[in-house]
Amino acid sequence: MSKLQNNSEFSKPDIKFPMFPFIYAYIESAYNKVETYQDFTAFIHGCMNEAEITKNNVRQAAYTKIANALYSIETNVSFESKALEILVEKL
Repeated sequence: MSKLQNNSEFSKPDIKFPMFPFIYAYIESAYNKVETYQDFTAFIHGCMNEAEITKNNVRQAAYTKIANALYSIETNVSFESKALEILVEKL
């Protein structure tokens, strides 16, 4: 569960995007449009999806880095740790 689910209390994390490669400018532009908690979770989900579907290694790395950082900020658990936890639960 989230620390902040009420939109009236939501304040998106202030993150500094790298200047290079250029893909970060595109990701930052999308992040600047995030206003609600729902937007925030959709943004993280969208980054994860983009990282999975892109064939470009630079894009994949950039989207993965941003999604993992925001996921970790929100849940206090790294995405990799959560994926491992889910895998263990399925066994």
